[in-house]
Amino acid sequence: MQITEALDSLSAASGPLADRVSKVAAKYNKTQKSRIESLTRLAYLLYVINENDLAEQLTAPLSKIPFENNYDYWVWIEASLVLNGTLARARGDEPVYADALARVLAALNTGNELQVTVKRNTHERFVRGETLSLDKIQDAENEGDFVTEGNQRVTYLMSLLKIQFFDKPEHYPHEKIKADIEENVARINEIIGKIGLEKLTPFK
Repeated sequence: MQITEALDSLSAASGPLADRVSKVAAKYNKTQKSRIESLTRLAYLLYVINENDLAEQLTAPLSKIPFENNYDYWVWIEASLVLNGTLARARGDEPVYADALARVLAALNTGNELQVTVKRNTHERFVRGETLSLDKIQDAENEGDFVTEGNQRVTYLMSLLKIQFFDKPEHYPHEKIKADIEENVARINEIIGKIGLEKLTPFK
């Protein structure tokens, strides 16, 4: 599925999904990249508030977009693959998870020998949690800025779910990643309870 086809399918959505998509701020509809980014972030917010069916409906077409060596796009398509695979695995659909994992790994192994080596080294640091940082979240907390904290926590959640997606307990134990995800989701929901869902990106 190509980018235009995937985005058109979501623009034609009906029911509760159409309602959610229609509330995405207009500024995110200017380019294909910003649309993919905003819809992916929306999917993660829906995951946070336990609207998993809608999150899957969003990520399903986005995760079918092929890797074409454009990392500005791929970082968001990959995030959709991660969430789609995660949700599929949670309901026992291992083939969908396995396909998502295979596609992410295929992109990781694309390029010349040096490029692949660099990407693999970066990937290994990532799955060990070495690139995780709470600095921006803590700064927002200290300033009492709930909007920034909420948005930063969604970004952090994307990283946590990606680590869990690769399933490398020797690097990041299952119990720890599960606890970190649950703690982060709980805090985002607490923030949503204070300011409302639509104060967060991509609604604002």
